[in-house]
Amino acid sequence: MSLMKQTALTRYYSAKKQGPALKNKRTTFGGSIDTLRTPKTVPHELIAANSEPYASLPHKRRRIEAAEKTPVSSKQGDCLPLRRPPTSVRKRLLLHEDVDGADITKTGPTLPSSQLEETEKKPGTPLKPAPDKSESLKSAVMKKLMASGKLLELQDRLKAIDSAQTALNKVQAAKKTQDEAGKSPAYERFHHLTEPQPGLILPYSYKELFEIFRCCDTIVSMLFNRKEVCTFDKLKRSVEEMSKKSFSKDKLGQITTIFPDAYILSQEKLQQRGLADSGYHLVVTPRLPPESSKMLTATQLLHRRKQFHSLLLSSVKKHHEKFLQSLDPPVSIAAGALTRWHPKFPLDSVPMVCPAPLPESPLKKSFTSAQDVLDKVKGRLGERIEKALLSLNADQQATITAPPSQSNSKAGTCLKGISEDLLARIRERESFKLVKEMTLRPEDEKERAELAKLPEFIRITRSLFLAEQKAAIPKDDLVQKIKESFSSIQEVAEVESLIVLASKVLPDWFKVLTIRRGTYVKIVKETDINGLVTRVTNKLQQ
Repeated sequence: MSLMKQTALTRYYSAKKQGPALKNKRTTFGGSIDTLRTPKTVPHELIAANSEPYASLPHKRRRIEAAEKTPVSSKQGDCLPLRRPPTSVRKRLLLHEDVDGADITKTGPTLPSSQLEETEKKPGTPLKPAPDKSESLKSAVMKKLMASGKLLELQDRLKAIDSAQTALNKVQAAKKTQDEAGKSPAYERFHHLTEPQPGLILPYSYKELFEIFRCCDTIVSMLFNRKEVCTFDKLKRSVEEMSKKSFSKDKLGQITTIFPDAYILSQEKLQQRGLADSGYHLVVTPRLPPESSKMLTATQLLHRRKQFHSLLLSSVKKHHEKFLQSLDPPVSIAAGALTRWHPKFPLDSVPMVCPAPLPESPLKKSFTSAQDVLDKVKGRLGERIEKALLSLNADQQATITAPPSQSNSKAGTCLKGISEDLLARIRERESFKLVKEMTLRPEDEKERAELAKLPEFIRITRSLFLAEQKAAIPKDDLVQKIKESFSSIQEVAEVESLIVLASKVLPDWFKVLTIRRGTYVKIVKETDINGLVTRVTNKLQQ
């Protein structure tokens, strides 16, 4: 062991004594460097040829000598096993390659030899692309068309197709923009499903009749779609259970009076189970339009319900029109422009709908009231009895119409000494105000309610600007402060609508500015508040 160390040290110092001559000695490895990296074994000839530059270090010499002492036989020949050098040695070898400028072969796309020769001959000229087959086919087709003489005809057809396509694209683009502009957001299109539209109110008796019609129509449609016979007895039990209200033939007669085309009523003799004696029963059948199917659908039910509601409303409008004509200065309003009833119109005192006569059973029936008996024997009594009955009816009608005349006489005595012209002007002005209120649209009413809140909004906004000592305030901060200060506002949307209204009504005092940093609100602090409130009040009174 000591002999090997001495030999190695002796060789190391002998190599070191040679000095720069050994360092400057250049060796060319050629392909041996690559074979030194990748394969596990190296032939003897490569080691013998390339062992001089690596034999200068002791550990390299020991590794090569050990490899020489242990040869390995394989199919390729006698080779020596070559272990992978340490990482530091590998890095030094790579650095040695870069410094010495050793040629390392790199794999990459190669061109054919003919093209390489051309590029070597003409380095400035680019490579010529390969000829395209489609271009050659196009040129051949064009030559054939020109030879046949149909090229112009084909070009005309292509121009016509292109012009039609451009016109179609324009129409589609215009329609698309129109649809996008006309399509309103969902909260506006389905507003009627969430909140009922403001309209005229029905009397309580009419509301009750509408609810009974809804239940009655639902039960009749169910039985009709099942191909069952709907008698009045079945209908009565089901409607009373559904509406929690009493249902009689008078209610059915009122429905027939309002909506005569709703049902077909008839007396039919039916065989019922559990009854030995079968008699006549009132059969209710829905009346369907001729173009509809033999089924009563939900759409038709909704249509019938809306139609019945409109008929009830028109009946109340007739009574309202009579009331307006009975006023001292008669008032005339179109039925379509009416949005609310007259303040003095007795809505709950509207007379009930008179029930229409229903088909009666051909069998004899017993009388249940004295009026039925009188109607039955009418015309058979003596003249004196009939005159007495007529006078009794006239006295009852006179007692009903007497109170209005007494009230008018009392009003005349109270206004004694006042000129008739002054009273006429006052009544005319009052009737004009009432007509304006009765024809006020819901949008105008909402704007009036917002205008009534505007004076308080002006005071709160000015006090906030004076407290902040700023020329402009962010809109979000202003909305939050006003929401906290207002007693009647609970939502942010109401404050934002007030801001929009203030910018419209008072543009010279209140301004909303939108810049890159956000939306700000600015006011003119020198403006008098009382003048602004007066302007809003005058607009509210107009």
